[in-house]
Amino acid sequence: MDMVRFCRKNEGKKVGDGECWALANESFKAAGKKRPSRDLRVWGRLVDHQREQVRAGDVIEFQNAYFSERILTGPNHTAVVIQSGPGKRFTVAEQKFNRQKKVSFREMSLDTLVSGNVRVYRPE
Repeated sequence: MDMVRFCRKNEGKKVGDGECWALANESFKAAGKKRPSRDLRVWGRLVDHQREQVRAGDVIEFQNAYFSERILTGPNHTAVVIQSGPGKRFTVAEQKFNRQKKVSFREMSLDTLVSGNVRVYRPE
């Protein structure tokens, strides 16, 4: 099973302990991928999202990210990209967003980032 299929299969369900990181970690395991380092917030090759398209299967790490759509992620938040769209738009699967410890999907764009940091990783 790949990471995207795992996330879609678990929509509306609690994965692991319900933390955001657990969804990415369990989808990694389901896809048979190995973590590239001991750092729990590194998921693969760092993607320059200014030059490269964000793709399905990428993992995004947000640090206090605020978006113009009034989305605020908090100090550390992890999401899995499940679909890329036109331009810089994409859909993520995430949990423990808005205090919901269940997998949900949200469309977003890094073009609307106002403040904070975002790192996109491409698992290999």
